[in-house]
Amino acid sequence: MNKLKKNKENWHFSFVVPVIVGLGSFLMVIGPKALNPTNISWLNHGDPATHYLGWVFFRATPWSFPIGLNPRYGLEISNSIVYSDSNPLFAISFKIFSQFLPETFQYFGIWLLACFVLQAGFAYRLVGLITKNTLIQSLCSGLFVFAPPMIWRLNGHLTLVGHFIVLASLYLALLPSPKRRVIGWTTLLVVASLTHAYLFVMAGSIWVADILGRQFKKTLTFRKAVSELLIVLGAISISCWQAGYFTVSEAISSGGFGLFRMNLLSLLDSDGWSYVLRDIPGGVGDYEGFNFLGLGMIFLGICALPAIFISPSTLVRSATTRPFLLAMIFGLTAFALSNKVGIASFSFEIPVSNFFLNIANNLRSSGRLFWPVFYAIYTSIILVTIRGYKRPVCTILIGISLVLQILDTSNAWLILRKTYMVKQSSTWETKMVSSFWAEAASKYSKVRGFNMGKDFKSIASYSAAYGLGTDSAYLARVSRPATEKLRIRAERAVLSGSYESDTLYILDPELLSKVDMIINENSDLLAQIDGFTIIAPGWKKCTTCSIVPGETKLSDHLPSSLKIGDRISFNLGESGQNYLVGGWSQPEPWGTWSDGKDAVIKLHVTNPNANRLVLEVNPLVSSSHPHQRVEVRVNDSSSSTVTLSAISEQRFEVSIPPEVQEQLKYRTLITLQLHLPDAVRPVDIGISNDKRELAIGLVALSVQ
Repeated sequence: MNKLKKNKENWHFSFVVPVIVGLGSFLMVIGPKALNPTNISWLNHGDPATHYLGWVFFRATPWSFPIGLNPRYGLEISNSIVYSDSNPLFAISFKIFSQFLPETFQYFGIWLLACFVLQAGFAYRLVGLITKNTLIQSLCSGLFVFAPPMIWRLNGHLTLVGHFIVLASLYLALLPSPKRRVIGWTTLLVVASLTHAYLFVMAGSIWVADILGRQFKKTLTFRKAVSELLIVLGAISISCWQAGYFTVSEAISSGGFGLFRMNLLSLLDSDGWSYVLRDIPGGVGDYEGFNFLGLGMIFLGICALPAIFISPSTLVRSATTRPFLLAMIFGLTAFALSNKVGIASFSFEIPVSNFFLNIANNLRSSGRLFWPVFYAIYTSIILVTIRGYKRPVCTILIGISLVLQILDTSNAWLILRKTYMVKQSSTWETKMVSSFWAEAASKYSKVRGFNMGKDFKSIASYSAAYGLGTDSAYLARVSRPATEKLRIRAERAVLSGSYESDTLYILDPELLSKVDMIINENSDLLAQIDGFTIIAPGWKKCTTCSIVPGETKLSDHLPSSLKIGDRISFNLGESGQNYLVGGWSQPEPWGTWSDGKDAVIKLHVTNPNANRLVLEVNPLVSSSHPHQRVEVRVNDSSSSTVTLSAISEQRFEVSIPPEVQEQLKYRTLITLQLHLPDAVRPVDIGISNDKRELAIGLVALSVQ
């Protein structure tokens, strides 16, 4: 009877303690304001902005199949709620009740509270496999909650705060004989897949190690193992399909494996998370592998060392009885370190195949994959401490460790707290205050932010507010074919003036002087409104549309037009720099070097009688590199080639083809595309230490 009563009390503690520890830690680190579902002021920056915007678009989109599709957020490059990192689990759940929710609603504060509570809960249960002492379990749960890698994710990767998924995986794997293991693993892996791909990979790795280990030890029959594999794989396949993982074919990965790694010294590198321990210099991308143990856990690890030397069998037995879990730990560690191993600021590279790199770049932030190992280290330190010391001493040591952990890491999380405790608001400030925007929303159904990635949030927020689709989206992965389709569509519109009648275009004003554009000024509106340059197709033909005070002309945005006989210089400080588009270095007192094997010049020429251009250049030649070929195309017309040498005339003419002269009657931009196949680095031919890839130094250009 007493045993039953004690078990009941422990069961109550296993729920009450995590709530107290998790809620208390949440209020200490984040504060209460994030819990207000109508408060979005703390989401108005960086990654949290796209997380929230993804949810807003998804909420307003009619249900689809698969249910995770989010077509308005990104248009051609749109995919699903997964790729805006908007937490599909919560997004889908809250969308069901969308009609009962306030107009402005965010669930990210609720998610973060759940992360803190569940982190404490699974830590409590994980330590419960070592000891049933409630006080020790409670203190240890606090240590896990104040694990720096988890709290560090509050910098912006809100979904990745869900470290409880890793703890839950370790708990299931370490349970001696789990009941309903199929239900447990299926539920956990489905939740992980509906949370974040990285967490899913970590949990999946632990599950694979667990099922192999139990098969190896014969505690799980082959028949049950196969049955579990089929059930779990079937369930996660359905969840991934419905969440929208498979909407991206040939995903574009910008690389990063080897850059966003874990440094070998990351466990001891405070990186600003300690008052006591100094930062250790590292690589540029080592922040993704931030795995600082914390001063408290380092202290506890030092205290545990004598116990390891006195009785090493405790740790050795735990490791050797789970060989597959141990292999998984080594595998994840190796992947986290990547093939570009960093030791402080020193690094060396291990050659790997391109095939491996292409696969690895799908999980390019490899430093994150160390989290299961990180928590295995936490668990091991606690295990050795509990086994090596008597209960009173063990309790005191863990208590001191927790106090040190909280106080010392406050050097960083107190700064984080300020970003969450900003003044509450249910709206974001916006530059788009003109009445034009509301009127345009009633005329157009889409907004395209051509080359406006730097200001995607403003455009996406405007589009979301009025239920418009937009390609101004920041997504974790996009489809290569879809991106190419978007590029072709944008180029076609810009080059031909065939703008979509249902689409409002917002362009980078600097872009207008760099691209060939055609605008029907009798029907299409070109204007600058609230700092944005817009093209509104058919606006001037609309009888109900207002007159826009910010109207401008394309010629206002172009470089000064050139007349026959004009000569422009490309010296430092001269106007010629306005005509250089790409492939050019910084100007110098005498002119400007090309940089690379391709360069582009765009000229605004209004006289259709212009028939040639004269370029004055200094070719980069030497005795070992005597020639520089220059292949020239004019407005994509047929090309011509000139070969420059030390004895050739330092100028050459480019004929303007008759078809381009005809175009000058209505299209005043001339594009010179220079291909420079003999571009070379001066350092490679012994001229200087310059490591730029140079071919010609452009001095001046004349219109004839």
